[in-house]
Amino acid sequence: MTFDQLPNAVAMLTKEVRELKRLLIEKQEQAPTEQPEQLLTIEEAAKFLRLAVPTMYSKVSKGELPVMKQGKRLYFSRTELLEYLKDGRKKSNAESLVELSKDGDWRVRSRAASNPNTPIETLAKLAKDRDWYVRICAASNQNTPAEALAELAKDENWYIKINVASNPNTPAETLAELAKDEDRYVRRFAASNPNTPKKQ
Repeated sequence: MTFDQLPNAVAMLTKEVRELKRLLIEKQEQAPTEQPEQLLTIEEAAKFLRLAVPTMYSKVSKGELPVMKQGKRLYFSRTELLEYLKDGRKKSNAESLVELSKDGDWRVRSRAASNPNTPIETLAKLAKDRDWYVRICAASNQNTPAEALAELAKDENWYIKINVASNPNTPAETLAELAKDEDRYVRRFAASNPNTPKKQ
């Protein structure tokens, strides 16, 4: 490069730097601005959760609420409080399903047996229900424990056995037994289950 070409080169570089600067500013404006975590005081958190301040202190002392301490002050993350509320709602649903599983009406118990959110221990109890339709629903629930499915496979009702044979959670040993069942429909459904062991 000669001395005479230097002004043109500097002008070109200046133009490119301005273009890069413009692109960077444009990119910054488009990027979502990440806001810092919003921390709440105990009064604000109590209002957010619709609880009394003494109740908040009680829950903090029992370790039930996510909290940050700074000196003698307590701070709460709004995001963590939302998660706390969501977790509580899940627990309430599970508790409701446990209660519904004890209902005197077989139709209510069958709905609990069909629900994928019903706790495993409750499904195991529903698998032993006195009503055959409740047992069918438990047999078809993919969350019913393997031990309960193995017991349901011994049920006299062929329709219960079909549902056990179709369930992807049924153990291979149980499927092998169902594949030898006297009922052809039970054998057919057991043969369709990908977990059924192949004959040697």
